[in-house]
Amino acid sequence: MENEDCCDTGEKNLFPDIFEIIGKIGKRLEKFQKGKVSKLNISTAHYLILRHLQKNENVQVKDLLSVCQCEKSTLSGNLKTLEKDGYITRELKPNDKRSWIVSITEKGANLQTEETSIMELKIS
Repeated sequence: MENEDCCDTGEKNLFPDIFEIIGKIGKRLEKFQKGKVSKLNISTAHYLILRHLQKNENVQVKDLLSVCQCEKSTLSGNLKTLEKDGYITRELKPNDKRSWIVSITEKGANLQTEETSIMELKIS
């Protein structure tokens, strides 16, 4: 059904072509990113978490769910690893003992500084 007439206006439906192109771009970007992130010896999910924490101080775990776009249990495992490796700290929110606040450590910030030079995309 590719390139069917859209809304009987005589225009071709370009959505299938656009989605195919977006998909290809996404796959190439993901491959590029994984290659660069692997030089830092962290996962892409860890990179996304650290990058968000570098830009935002004292982030609640629930806010990181949208950054990672993963399940809560997956995020929890990622945070446990990052904490064990010394990249982040987790503390209970003082006024709500059910919520956690996540912060980047100096080690995590230093990794993000190193990452910046590696991950810069230069578009010519």
